[in-house]
Amino acid sequence: MLPFIERIYVKGSLTNIDLDGDGKPDSFQFQLTNPFPYGGSISSMSLKIDDEAVPPDSIEAELEGKVWKGGEVSDKNPVYIKPFATVYVRVKGRTLTPGEHKLSITIRILELGQSYTIEVKDTVK
Repeated sequence: MLPFIERIYVKGSLTNIDLDGDGKPDSFQFQLTNPFPYGGSISSMSLKIDDEAVPPDSIEAELEGKVWKGGEVSDKNPVYIKPFATVYVRVKGRTLTPGEHKLSITIRILELGQSYTIEVKDTVK
């Protein structure tokens, strides 16, 4: 594990959101950021919430207005994250109860040729 990798999760960003516009939360999101002065490419990402795997097809990531579905990201189609950029990661069709949740995020950084797992706890208010 790289000692800095957990710095990419934005603490306090875990929240339920209303994606379909009906006024009721129907999904949740959190943020990842690149806090470093160099970019990198994510070629895969998997997610567990409270030790339960999230299906890749329910995950999407938004960066600077462009949205990628979970299954679209690969070594041949990575997401390049510029220095200091923020990625909004959403899980569609699922909300979280108020309180603390454990997130386990595994990302593959193409340039390093390795996957890294970030384990954090965050609270939904």
